[in-house]
Amino acid sequence: MMAAHCNDVISLGHTAVVRQKGGLSSFHIPDKHVNHDEWRKRYGGQRDDPDHNRLQREERVALEKHARAKGCKLIITPGLTFERWGPAARLARLRNLIEFLKSIGDDQCAVAIRPPGGLSESITILGDWFFAESVLGEIGRGYRQTIFSRHAPTILSRVQEFDEELEELIAMRGCRVEESRRAAIDEMETIIRGLA
Repeated sequence: MMAAHCNDVISLGHTAVVRQKGGLSSFHIPDKHVNHDEWRKRYGGQRDDPDHNRLQREERVALEKHARAKGCKLIITPGLTFERWGPAARLARLRNLIEFLKSIGDDQCAVAIRPPGGLSESITILGDWFFAESVLGEIGRGYRQTIFSRHAPTILSRVQEFDEELEELIAMRGCRVEESRRAAIDEMETIIRGLA
């Protein structure tokens, strides 16, 4: 549904800012074809489900079209360990997100970092087109359900809340919004060096 809603907006001739909060965002999902080795790395070699991979890839690709056109604002938690899948999966996910962040400019992307713990939802907001909130079923097991809304006042309210949280988290780390993408890359590369 995420990909379908994003593609519906594109089919109307529009693109919009992507706001995401939760985990590592959709941009840690591989954009490679579903049989690429990157998918096995993502799950520590423990899972090979091409149908699931295809749906996730569609989400990543659809959101990326919007992000490249209008930008993105991300609140991520790079401290998540993905214990179920192992350290190789964590490395693969971090590397995929870094690859995306390095391919987009500071003027197109702001990134705030949250500490692990207390993560219970994943939020995606596409401009003023839709808001989606996924509720965690169990940590490490995925999301139980996602609720979509096109109710304009709700979207506006959630955009304001998101932007306030993003700016506050970035300020707490002692950097400016326009430096936040690079700071997030540096932090994730430090994590990768520690894991490697």
